[in-house]
Amino acid sequence: MTPLFYFEENMRYALLAILSVFLVASASAQVAPLPSDGCDSEAYGCPAGRVPSRPPTEATIPIPPPAHIEPRSLALADGVLYLGTSAGAIYTSRDGGQTWQGLAKFRFDYVIDRIVVDGDHIYLAAWTLSDPTQGSFLVSDDRGATWNLTLNKSIRGIAISGNILVIGALDGVFRSRDFGRTFEPISANITDVQSIGIDPVDPSYIFIGTWHLGYYTHNGGATWHQIAKGIINDSDFFSIVLDGETIYIGACSGIYKGNDDGQQYHKEKTKTDARRTKVIRQINHNTLYAGTTDGVWVTVDGGKSWKRRGNRNIVVNDMVFTSPNHLVIATSRFSVIWSDDGGKSFTQAQF
Repeated sequence: MTPLFYFEENMRYALLAILSVFLVASASAQVAPLPSDGCDSEAYGCPAGRVPSRPPTEATIPIPPPAHIEPRSLALADGVLYLGTSAGAIYTSRDGGQTWQGLAKFRFDYVIDRIVVDGDHIYLAAWTLSDPTQGSFLVSDDRGATWNLTLNKSIRGIAISGNILVIGALDGVFRSRDFGRTFEPISANITDVQSIGIDPVDPSYIFIGTWHLGYYTHNGGATWHQIAKGIINDSDFFSIVLDGETIYIGACSGIYKGNDDGQQYHKEKTKTDARRTKVIRQINHNTLYAGTTDGVWVTVDGGKSWKRRGNRNIVVNDMVFTSPNHLVIATSRFSVIWSDDGGKSFTQAQF
């Protein structure tokens, strides 16, 4: 016979489970309620069986407080800024990043790490918080009014040259010639891709960064060569900028500069201990900005010297320029901030 305390113990756990469900539901009711799977429709990367709904409009999207989301990615097209977040939502700004409005929301567990806008096409790469090896690639052909899920992969890099779209995923590099509807693999034995640079004139010339150094090809992926000389071993490549025959790389070990043959690089001197460089943006041939975990750094002499701009506590996820002096940054600690003096001072954006 089963002892009485066994039933009492199980009854107590059952009551606690019911109570915890009630408390979670009550707490969730105080914020924007979401479906149990966090989805709006199958086209938004949701499980099959959900009835597709129209994409939410700007006026109907609940905007989470900035403290509850992390800005992750930025893009600029025709004066409109696009922001991807860790809450599965996209926002837009039409005043240089000073104020933001909701454009679309997807699964609440999506981390939108890449946004690229090309004409009316918006390309979005997201991975899931519960399993970073899973993710989705979504495409809009009408500036965000409607979306299509075209690939189920954890994609970390996107680049465009002409009508060629190249993406980097955890299982390799893929190319599309039809605006992201279909893809073909163009790499062999290359994994954990998280950044891409592509020549704007010759799309067969591609640089990619991985969690362990990088690779380049001059023939559209038929052959690949590793980038390693002069770079600290085991460096993650977060950002790649192609400037003619000069290449800049933002890595976990700092900023590197080399030439287009990918053979020899040297580390830029930034006089900082926190060397993790998430993004590099180029203003002109001599002026580049680097977003790091140690603030924003700038060079005005083509990388010969670098100086910090603003607060060193700024941890940069992404940044864009709307003009040579107007800078918008997605940060880990201060939400979105903007500057109209080239990064000497910053103001926090309003959501």
